[in-house]
Amino acid sequence: MAYIGKIPTAAALTASDITDGIISEAKMANDAISLTELKAGTDGEIISWDASGNPVAIGAGSSGQFLKSQGAGSQPVFAAAGGDNTPSFVARVNSQTVSDNVETKLSFSVEDFDTDSCFDSSTNYRFTVPVGGAGKYVFQVAVFFATVGNKIIDAFVAIKKNGSNFCQRGGRPGTLFDMYQLTEGGTVIIDLDEADYIEIFAIADCNAVTWGTGASAGGHTMWSGFKLIE
Repeated sequence: MAYIGKIPTAAALTASDITDGIISEAKMANDAISLTELKAGTDGEIISWDASGNPVAIGAGSSGQFLKSQGAGSQPVFAAAGGDNTPSFVARVNSQTVSDNVETKLSFSVEDFDTDSCFDSSTNYRFTVPVGGAGKYVFQVAVFFATVGNKIIDAFVAIKKNGSNFCQRGGRPGTLFDMYQLTEGGTVIIDLDEADYIEIFAIADCNAVTWGTGASAGGHTMWSGFKLIE
């Protein structure tokens, strides 16, 4: 550059001399930025990019977990190696009367455990698939019917998905005239989506001395479930 008069004294370039956006990606040399130039982050986090191509931080996982891809459009997540079969729960009926020949929803009001708070043990007595929990689930049901002075002719247990029968187990006891106690149930695998819910119903036909007293379900009546690792 030509000057009129004396050439000005050279001065060092300062940060204030560089306006925002003046240095483009093309002006940066390859391999010029090291870890020391990166902004400080959180221990254990990793950097990914979202669907718009913007960098995002993935929160640190727990010891023993691995980074699991969720496909394009979703950020990877830290997950337990091999999966952990959750959500899972075990619930029991404390005491309940199943009126004679009346389909009754069983009130599983006692929870032994509920890993993801997906089981309602106080209002609807149902399991509901949480957000991100779609998949195949194993459910095991054992309903203990007991009568006092009445004989059980038929007893059934129904597993309902979203209010409709998914399957029904039960029938006539092997010994028709002296069966005062009976356990019915079984194990099923159900493919569920988010917000799907499962409920358990029971019905008993009792040859009652006093007709209509029905049977009780409780104590030994249990329901458990867990998600399969796929």
